[in-house]
Amino acid sequence: CKDTTKEMYSCDGNRYCSEWAKEKCKAVFSSVFQACHKTVDYTPYYEACVKESCDCKPEGTYSGFCNSLAMYSDKCNEGGICTSWRNSKRCPLPCDYYNEERSEEH
Repeated sequence: CKDTTKEMYSCDGNRYCSEWAKEKCKAVFSSVFQACHKTVDYTPYYEACVKESCDCKPEGTYSGFCNSLAMYSDKCNEGGICTSWRNSKRCPLPCDYYNEERSEEH
């Protein structure tokens, strides 16, 4: 067919971003999510994370990475397993993160 187009993912064109995404997305294998591993298969979430994270935008917006972890966490929560995976270095939500310790100091 002459009118077909080849679909490319961001990882296909940038090896650095591919390696960065693979390394960052290993977070789903970490101890933070370990309790969930027996309940929810992390494989499709890791694969989706790598594809979504390959954007590798220089502005430092890692929404694909953070959204993928959030989706896995949501699925864990549906299975009755609560995960506290966000912190000041991994996908922080400043209001949630920084106000957690200060909630009594108003």
